[in-house]
Amino acid sequence: MAEASAIRDDDPDRLLNTVEAAALLSIKPRTLEDWRRRTGNGPPVLYLTPALPRYRLGDVLAWLDARRD
Repeated sequence: MAEASAIRDDDPDRLLNTVEAAALLSIKPRTLEDWRRRTGNGPPVLYLTPALPRYRLGDVLAWLDARRD
């Protein structure tokens, strides 16, 4: 496993919190939370604990790319 200091900003395995993932998508964190909790839409989420959701950078980018026209 890579040390935190060795993880690059463009590393697809980098974990983002809700605020970071929302900023990447140019949406409010609350919108991302609503997608996760209510609709099931949105990028895949990884729960480190039940209260600690994280998003893999590569998953967020792939999810976004799949929605291009």
